[in-house]
Amino acid sequence: MFALTILILLSIFFFIFACRVPVDPLEWQISQEMANSIVASLANTIGAAESVLRVAATGHDKKLFLKPELFVLIAIFATTI
Repeated sequence: MFALTILILLSIFFFIFACRVPVDPLEWQISQEMANSIVASLANTIGAAESVLRVAATGHDKKLFLKPELFVLIAIFATTI
């Protein structure tokens, strides 16, 4: 379910900003240090999202769940205008 949500958000991002994804494998080559940095950033982001959703799932802080949702909706509508 999480992976499907990520794919939907990425497709919306690519559609809105008209990003071109290169299909040539030589364009995708990056250094090992850059790959480690990307994986570390992704792990930190997923960890932060998990903790936010865990708090939101307990129902103690509904604003913590609604703020990111509201931000995403505003960003989507702002880019379509």
